[in-house]
This record gives sequence, C-alpha cells and structure tokens, in this order.
Amino acid sequence: MAEMNLTAGNIGVLTLANADADANVLNAAALTVPFIQDLTLDTTAGTQTYNVLDNSAGKTFTTTNTNSITLNMLVDEETFFGDGSNAERVANVGLLGSSINKDKVYFELSFEGATAGARSVTGSGFISGLAPVLNMDNAVIVSPMTIVIDGQITSTTV
Repeated sequence: MAEMNLTAGNIGVLTLANADADANVLNAAALTVPFIQDLTLDTTAGTQTYNVLDNSAGKTFTTTNTNSITLNMLVDEETFFGDGSNAERVANVGLLGSSINKDKVYFELSFEGATAGARSVTGSGFISGLAPVLNMDNAVIVSPMTIVIDGQITSTTV
C-alpha cells in the first residue's frame, strides 16, 4: 500500500476543456485551475428505501450516482474571467463565462500530478457555485466552485 503524499506540491491537478479529447492534464491548451486550496470528488450513490409487510426492517436499493467535484481556490483573474484570445473556449471565457453560458465542460482530475501514469478521473459536467469573497481581512479573493458531473466518471491514468 502506498499513500498519496500531498506535500509534493504538484498533485490535485484539475484541467478543463470543451472537448473530451482536450481535457488532459498534459495538454497545454486545456485550462488548468490554479491555486486550489482543497478539492473533493464526491461519488454519492442514490438510494431508495422501502418497507415490506413480512419484515420489520426497511430495505434499500441503489439508484443512480450523483457525482460532483467541489473545491476552493484563490481567484486568478485570467482563469476566472478568461483570457479573451484562447481557441479553447473554457480558457477564452473563463470559469465565470462557462458558468454563465451553461457550457458543458470536460475535465481530468489527476490525484498524482501532471505526469504520465498518474491516477486520474475524467468526465464532463457544468460549472456552478462560483461565489468570490472579497474581504478586507484577506489579501486575496477566494471562491468555491462546483462541477456538477453529467453522467459517468471514469477512473484512468494520465
């Protein structure tokens, strides 16, 4: 068994693109979300509970999963608002523009950095939950973000 060491400083890489083939942590054209403070991949199985007359305990079966990625990040101006010149739409309009436009984004989340063979998950979804906080006590702007995953996620390697 080997632990996944967070102290390396180069893990937890999240890239976004508007095409499945482009959402790769090794692709320079994909938008890499910088300054992530914490990141959660949630794969919650839906359940349905029911009762039957011949048993005093409830029964449960699973239904579809509700998957999401949530994170907190320091707001980078170009990432948040877009660079206005990139051919990759997510980088062009930024996280805010992708959320406002309800653009479907494709992602790759690498748990072991942007190196070949690193474990990752891929999928697609929609950016939501952006809520930048401006506070006089903080020198930086912080925002949460959620990617509501549309469909399956795939466990793979970079």
